[in-house]
Amino acid sequence: MRPIRKQELEYLDQLIKNKFNDKKMTLKSQYQLEIDRQSKNNLKKFISTLKFDKIMNDLEKAESEYNNFMATKQQKEMQLDKTRKDLIEKAQNELDKWKDLRGWKEKSESYNNKDVSDLKSCEAVKSYLEWACNAETTNAFYKSEKGRLLKYLEEGIEDAKNSLYSGLSIQEVWQNIAGIFKQAQIEVRIPKAMTMQITK
Repeated sequence: MRPIRKQELEYLDQLIKNKFNDKKMTLKSQYQLEIDRQSKNNLKKFISTLKFDKIMNDLEKAESEYNNFMATKQQKEMQLDKTRKDLIEKAQNELDKWKDLRGWKEKSESYNNKDVSDLKSCEAVKSYLEWACNAETTNAFYKSEKGRLLKYLEEGIEDAKNSLYSGLSIQEVWQNIAGIFKQAQIEVRIPKAMTMQITK
């Protein structure tokens, strides 16, 4: 059996990289739509699980009243502003607690390191809850069967490259990476000469 030539090694290295990256990008695009849809469907239940329904309802009501009566008497404005601020502070405290309990701190870079104390409106609190729900939905999704395929794509490229640089013959390398591509559900055309060697 002849060894792998330098040009074959470079070609296969680039082929492995391109095929895995293409498949990974395609899956990520498909999965993102599903994650967003699931996250949207999960939001109401997610808010309920956190026992946030009452806080959100009270906060929406208080902020709505505040905005509607902004131009009224100063006394009413001050009273409503206090209620709103108290509820925002309550929401901030609850979110801080949940952030620790549910491990959102580790994922907070995807929310631009926003601290809950920066949330100053009902819309900002709701936006933060949507982000947290999406983060948890994404995490759960990637632990599912579909997510495992994407994980294999990240690991499979290493397996394929290890085979490529293993010092095996070109036929053995093609045999190994053909199996890896198959497990990753990636279609690849194997040269006929290599196919004949593999099937012998």
